[in-house]
Amino acid sequence: TYIVNFDSKQWPTDESLDSLQQIFGQTFYRVNRQFLVNRKAVRHVSKYFARKLLVEVRIDFPDKLIISKARASDFLKWIRSQ
Repeated sequence: TYIVNFDSKQWPTDESLDSLQQIFGQTFYRVNRQFLVNRKAVRHVSKYFARKLLVEVRIDFPDKLIISKARASDFLKWIRSQ
């Protein structure tokens, strides 16, 4: 597990994503099994295949952040509650 900041610097951590989600609270959202994303890092959200969402972030990040169709409405509520 790595924590990546807005300068794209990475730090390893022994914490699980579940633990980090509890620590960071509503500021972060569990996008999928691999990623938590900070609300301030979200640049753009667009529709993706099969009613999924594609999240573009403000940092240089090689992986696509894809939200399943089952979690899409929950994510949109979270992002709008800024």
